Amino acid sequence: MLIRSTFHSRIQYLSRNTMRTGVDLAKINAQISTGKKILKLSDEPWVTSELHQLRRGIQDQEQYANASNRSLSLLTTVEYALTAAMDLTDRAKTRAIQLGSDTYSAEDRNAAAQEILFMKEHLLDIANTEFNGRFVFSGQAYNGEAYDSAFTYAGSSSSSEIDISATRAIEVGYVGSDVFQGTVDLFQSLDDFVTALSTDDGESIRDLIDEFDAGLNQLDLIRTEVGTNTKRALDMLDLTQTLQMELQGRLSSVEDVDLAEALTSFSLMQTQYDINLQLTSKTRTINLFSRM
Repeated sequence: MLIRSTFHSRIQYLSRNTMRTGVDLAKINAQISTGKKILKLSDEPWVTSELHQLRRGIQDQEQYANASNRSLSLLTTVEYALTAAMDLTDRAKTRAIQLGSDTYSAEDRNAAAQEILFMKEHLLDIANTEFNGRFVFSGQAYNGEAYDSAFTYAGSSSSSEIDISATRAIEVGYVGSDVFQGTVDLFQSLDDFVTALSTDDGESIRDLIDEFDAGLNQLDLIRTEVGTNTKRALDMLDLTQTLQMELQGRLSSVEDVDLAEALTSFSLMQTQYDINLQLTSKTRTINLFSRM
Protein backbone atom coordinates (compact mmCIF):
# COMPACT_ATOMS: atom_id res chain seq x y z
CA MET A 1 0.00 0.00 0.00
CA LEU A 2 2.82 2.38 0.82
CA ILE A 3 4.48 1.83 -2.53
CA ARG A 4 1.19 2.30 -4.37
CA SER A 5 0.48 5.50 -2.40
CA THR A 6 3.89 6.88 -3.30
CA PHE A 7 3.37 6.10 -6.98
CA HIS A 8 -0.08 7.65 -6.85
CA SER A 9 1.24 10.86 -5.26
CA ARG A 10 4.02 11.04 -7.82
CA ILE A 11 1.61 10.67 -10.69
CA GLN A 12 -0.62 13.43 -9.25
CA TYR A 13 2.37 15.73 -8.75
CA LEU A 14 3.70 15.15 -12.26
CA SER A 15 0.23 15.58 -13.75
CA ARG A 16 -0.32 18.89 -11.97
CA ASN A 17 3.15 20.11 -12.90
CA THR A 18 2.60 19.09 -16.52
CA MET A 19 -0.73 20.91 -16.64
CA ARG A 20 0.79 24.09 -15.15
CA THR A 21 3.65 23.92 -17.64
CA GLY A 22 1.14 23.47 -20.48
CA VAL A 23 -0.83 26.52 -19.33
CA ASP A 24 2.39 28.57 -19.09
CA LEU A 25 3.42 27.37 -22.55
CA ALA A 26 0.11 28.48 -23.99
CA LYS A 27 0.47 31.89 -22.32
CA ILE A 28 4.00 32.45 -23.61
CA ASN A 29 2.92 31.31 -27.07
CA ALA A 30 0.13 33.89 -27.00
CA GLN A 31 2.59 36.56 -25.86
CA ILE A 32 4.92 35.73 -28.73
CA SER A 33 2.01 35.83 -31.20
CA THR A 34 0.61 39.17 -29.97
CA GLY A 35 3.86 40.80 -28.88
CA LYS A 36 2.11 41.77 -25.64
CA LYS A 37 3.32 40.79 -22.18
CA ILE A 38 -0.09 41.43 -20.63
CA LEU A 39 -2.84 39.57 -22.47
CA LYS A 40 -5.61 40.48 -20.04
CA LEU A 41 -5.62 43.14 -17.36
CA SER A 42 -6.90 40.49 -14.99
CA ASP A 43 -3.57 38.66 -15.47
CA GLU A 44 -1.75 41.50 -13.67
CA PRO A 45 -4.36 43.78 -12.09
CA TRP A 46 -1.75 45.79 -10.20
CA VAL A 47 -0.52 47.41 -13.46
CA THR A 48 -3.98 48.51 -14.63
CA SER A 49 -3.65 51.98 -13.11
CA GLU A 50 -0.15 52.50 -14.54
CA LEU A 51 -1.25 51.42 -18.02
CA HIS A 52 -4.23 53.78 -17.89
CA GLN A 53 -2.07 56.70 -16.80
CA LEU A 54 0.56 56.03 -19.47
CA ARG A 55 -2.02 55.73 -22.27
CA ARG A 56 -3.81 58.88 -21.09
CA GLY A 57 -0.49 60.72 -20.93
CA ILE A 58 0.35 59.68 -24.50
CA GLN A 59 -3.06 60.85 -25.73
CA ASP A 60 -2.67 64.20 -23.95
CA GLN A 61 0.76 64.83 -25.44
CA GLU A 62 -0.50 63.87 -28.90
CA GLN A 63 -3.33 66.37 -28.48
CA TYR A 64 -0.91 69.13 -27.44
CA ALA A 65 1.43 68.29 -30.32
CA ASN A 66 -1.48 68.65 -32.75
CA ALA A 67 -2.41 71.96 -31.10
CA SER A 68 1.16 73.22 -31.47
CA ASN A 69 1.15 72.26 -35.15
CA ARG A 70 -2.15 74.11 -35.69
CA SER A 71 -0.72 77.12 -33.89
CA LEU A 72 2.36 77.10 -36.11
CA SER A 73 0.24 76.98 -39.27
CA LEU A 74 -1.88 79.93 -38.11
CA LEU A 75 1.12 81.95 -36.95
CA THR A 76 2.88 81.36 -40.27
CA THR A 77 -0.22 82.66 -42.04
CA VAL A 78 -0.28 85.75 -39.80
CA GLU A 79 3.40 86.40 -40.46
CA TYR A 80 2.94 86.19 -44.23
CA ALA A 81 0.00 88.60 -44.03
CA LEU A 82 1.92 91.09 -41.89
CA THR A 83 4.89 90.95 -44.26
CA ALA A 84 2.54 91.68 -47.18
CA ALA A 85 1.00 94.60 -45.24
CA MET A 86 4.46 95.98 -44.49
CA ASP A 87 5.46 95.72 -48.15
CA LEU A 88 2.31 97.60 -49.11
CA THR A 89 2.86 100.30 -46.47
CA ASP A 90 6.48 100.69 -47.51
CA ARG A 91 5.31 101.11 -51.10
CA ALA A 92 2.86 103.81 -49.99
CA LYS A 93 5.67 105.59 -48.12
CA THR A 94 7.89 105.43 -51.22
CA ARG A 95 5.11 106.88 -53.37
CA ALA A 96 4.53 109.64 -50.81
CA ILE A 97 8.22 110.56 -50.98
CA GLN A 98 8.08 110.61 -54.79
CA LEU A 99 4.75 112.37 -55.23
CA GLY A 100 5.50 114.86 -52.46
CA SER A 101 8.11 116.40 -54.72
CA ASP A 102 7.09 119.65 -56.37
CA THR A 103 8.32 118.26 -59.70
CA TYR A 104 5.00 116.38 -59.97
CA SER A 105 2.05 118.20 -61.48
CA ALA A 106 -1.56 118.09 -60.35
CA GLU A 107 -2.33 115.78 -63.24
CA ASP A 108 0.45 113.37 -62.20
CA ARG A 109 -0.78 113.28 -58.64
CA ASN A 110 -4.41 112.83 -59.61
CA ALA A 111 -3.47 109.92 -61.89
CA ALA A 112 -1.54 108.27 -59.02
CA ALA A 113 -4.59 108.38 -56.74
CA GLN A 114 -6.03 105.30 -58.42
CA GLU A 115 -2.93 103.29 -57.49
CA ILE A 116 -3.40 104.24 -53.83
CA LEU A 117 -7.05 103.18 -53.96
CA PHE A 118 -5.93 99.78 -55.23
CA MET A 119 -3.49 99.61 -52.28
CA LYS A 120 -6.35 100.23 -49.87
CA GLU A 121 -8.39 97.41 -51.43
CA HIS A 122 -5.38 95.11 -51.26
CA LEU A 123 -4.84 95.98 -47.58
CA LEU A 124 -8.48 94.99 -46.96
CA ASP A 125 -7.80 91.60 -48.53
CA ILE A 126 -4.74 91.19 -46.31
CA ALA A 127 -6.74 92.14 -43.20
CA ASN A 128 -9.27 89.42 -44.12
CA THR A 129 -6.62 86.71 -44.45
CA GLU A 130 -7.90 83.29 -43.42
CA PHE A 131 -6.50 79.80 -42.90
CA ASN A 132 -8.83 76.80 -43.21
CA GLY A 133 -11.86 79.03 -42.70
CA ARG A 134 -10.32 80.78 -39.68
CA PHE A 135 -9.82 84.55 -40.10
CA VAL A 136 -6.57 85.37 -38.34
CA PHE A 137 -7.26 89.07 -37.70
CA SER A 138 -10.80 88.69 -36.30
CA GLY A 139 -9.72 87.84 -32.75
CA GLN A 140 -12.09 85.45 -31.00
CA ALA A 141 -14.70 86.00 -33.75
CA TYR A 142 -12.49 84.07 -36.19
CA ASN A 143 -15.41 82.47 -38.03
CA GLY A 144 -16.15 85.74 -39.83
CA GLU A 145 -14.15 88.30 -41.77
CA ALA A 146 -12.25 90.92 -39.80
CA TYR A 147 -13.44 93.83 -41.98
CA ASP A 148 -16.57 94.43 -44.01
CA SER A 149 -16.66 96.05 -47.45
CA ALA A 150 -16.91 99.50 -45.85
CA PHE A 151 -13.53 98.96 -44.13
CA THR A 152 -15.20 98.71 -40.73
CA TYR A 153 -13.76 96.26 -38.22
CA ALA A 154 -16.25 93.45 -37.55
CA GLY A 155 -14.12 91.14 -35.43
CA SER A 156 -13.69 90.68 -31.69
CA SER A 157 -11.81 93.04 -29.38
CA SER A 158 -10.13 90.02 -27.75
CA SER A 159 -7.49 87.80 -29.32
CA SER A 160 -8.02 84.05 -29.73
CA GLU A 161 -5.73 81.41 -28.24
CA ILE A 162 -5.01 77.70 -28.51
CA ASP A 163 -3.99 75.54 -25.55
CA ILE A 164 -0.62 73.95 -26.32
CA SER A 165 -0.15 72.37 -22.88
CA ALA A 166 -2.06 71.90 -19.66
CA THR A 167 -0.74 75.25 -18.41
CA ARG A 168 0.05 77.28 -21.51
CA ALA A 169 -2.01 78.89 -24.27
CA ILE A 170 -0.66 80.76 -27.27
CA GLU A 171 -2.15 83.69 -29.18
CA VAL A 172 -2.97 82.76 -32.77
CA GLY A 173 -5.83 85.14 -33.68
CA TYR A 174 -5.06 88.84 -33.57
CA VAL A 175 -7.32 91.87 -33.16
CA GLY A 176 -7.33 93.49 -36.58
CA SER A 177 -8.24 96.95 -35.31
CA ASP A 178 -5.02 96.93 -33.24
CA VAL A 179 -2.95 95.67 -36.16
CA PHE A 180 -4.21 97.94 -38.95
CA GLN A 181 -5.82 100.77 -36.99
CA GLY A 182 -3.73 101.08 -33.85
CA THR A 183 -1.60 104.17 -33.32
CA VAL A 184 -1.83 104.62 -37.07
CA ASP A 185 -5.03 103.87 -38.98
CA LEU A 186 -3.55 102.61 -42.23
CA PHE A 187 -6.90 102.65 -44.04
CA GLN A 188 -7.40 106.29 -43.09
CA SER A 189 -3.83 107.15 -44.03
CA LEU A 190 -4.39 105.73 -47.52
CA ASP A 191 -7.66 107.69 -47.75
CA ASP A 192 -5.81 110.86 -46.76
CA PHE A 193 -3.18 110.07 -49.37
CA VAL A 194 -5.83 109.80 -52.07
CA THR A 195 -7.40 113.09 -50.96
CA ALA A 196 -4.05 114.89 -50.94
CA LEU A 197 -3.23 113.57 -54.40
CA SER A 198 -6.65 114.55 -55.77
CA THR A 199 -6.34 118.10 -54.38
CA ASP A 200 -2.68 118.48 -55.37
CA ASP A 201 -1.72 119.11 -51.73
CA GLY A 202 2.04 118.51 -51.67
CA GLU A 203 2.47 119.43 -48.02
CA SER A 204 -0.15 116.90 -46.87
CA ILE A 205 1.47 114.25 -49.05
CA ARG A 206 4.83 114.90 -47.40
CA ASP A 207 3.25 114.75 -43.92
CA LEU A 208 2.09 111.21 -44.69
CA ILE A 209 5.67 109.97 -45.02
CA ASP A 210 6.15 109.91 -41.24
CA GLU A 211 2.68 108.44 -40.79
CA PHE A 212 3.45 105.51 -43.07
CA ASP A 213 6.79 105.08 -41.31
CA ALA A 214 4.96 104.84 -37.96
CA GLY A 215 2.56 102.35 -39.56
CA LEU A 216 5.53 100.18 -40.54
CA ASN A 217 6.75 100.19 -36.94
CA GLN A 218 3.24 99.27 -35.78
CA LEU A 219 3.11 96.26 -38.06
CA ASP A 220 6.67 95.24 -37.24
CA LEU A 221 5.90 95.15 -33.50
CA ILE A 222 3.06 92.72 -34.16
CA ARG A 223 5.27 90.64 -36.42
CA THR A 224 7.91 90.45 -33.66
CA GLU A 225 5.22 89.22 -31.26
CA VAL A 226 4.21 86.58 -33.80
CA GLY A 227 7.84 85.46 -34.03
CA THR A 228 8.00 85.08 -30.25
CA ASN A 229 4.81 83.01 -30.22
CA THR A 230 6.13 80.88 -33.06
CA LYS A 231 9.26 80.11 -31.02
CA ARG A 232 7.10 79.12 -28.04
CA ALA A 233 4.98 76.83 -30.19
CA LEU A 234 8.08 75.18 -31.67
CA ASP A 235 9.58 74.65 -28.21
CA MET A 236 6.34 73.14 -26.93
CA LEU A 237 6.04 70.87 -29.97
CA ASP A 238 9.56 69.58 -29.36
CA LEU A 239 8.77 69.00 -25.68
CA THR A 240 5.49 67.18 -26.33
CA GLN A 241 7.11 64.91 -28.93
CA THR A 242 9.89 64.07 -26.47
CA LEU A 243 7.37 63.31 -23.74
CA GLN A 244 5.37 61.15 -26.14
CA MET A 245 8.45 59.05 -26.91
CA GLU A 246 9.33 58.68 -23.23
CA LEU A 247 5.80 57.68 -22.26
CA GLN A 248 5.59 55.25 -25.19
CA GLY A 249 8.86 53.66 -24.07
CA ARG A 250 7.57 53.26 -20.53
CA LEU A 251 4.31 51.79 -21.82
CA SER A 252 6.21 49.36 -24.01
CA SER A 253 8.36 48.21 -21.08
CA VAL A 254 5.23 47.44 -19.09
CA GLU A 255 3.03 46.09 -21.86
CA ASP A 256 5.23 44.56 -24.56
CA VAL A 257 6.98 41.22 -24.35
CA ASP A 258 10.74 40.77 -24.76
CA LEU A 259 10.61 38.47 -27.80
CA ALA A 260 14.09 36.98 -27.37
CA GLU A 261 13.43 36.26 -23.71
CA ALA A 262 10.01 34.82 -24.46
CA LEU A 263 11.38 32.49 -27.16
CA THR A 264 14.09 31.26 -24.79
CA SER A 265 11.54 30.65 -22.04
CA PHE A 266 9.26 28.88 -24.50
CA SER A 267 12.06 26.57 -25.61
CA LEU A 268 13.08 25.71 -22.05
CA MET A 269 9.50 25.21 -20.94
CA GLN A 270 8.73 23.05 -23.99
CA THR A 271 11.66 20.82 -23.07
CA GLN A 272 10.46 20.57 -19.46
CA TYR A 273 6.93 19.83 -20.67
CA ASP A 274 8.16 16.97 -22.86
CA ILE A 275 10.20 15.53 -19.96
CA ASN A 276 7.18 15.77 -17.65
CA LEU A 277 5.05 13.91 -20.18
CA GLN A 278 7.62 11.15 -20.47
CA LEU A 279 7.99 10.84 -16.69
CA THR A 280 4.24 10.79 -16.23
CA SER A 281 3.91 8.07 -18.84
CA LYS A 282 6.68 5.94 -17.27
CA THR A 283 5.31 6.40 -13.77
CA ARG A 284 1.86 5.34 -14.89
CA THR A 285 3.38 2.22 -16.47
CA ILE A 286 5.32 1.33 -13.33
CA ASN A 287 2.22 1.86 -11.22
CA LEU A 288 0.24 -0.39 -13.52
CA PHE A 289 2.79 -3.22 -13.16
CA SER A 290 2.94 -2.74 -9.37
CA ARG A 291 -0.74 -3.52 -9.16
CA MET A 292 -0.33 -6.83 -11.00
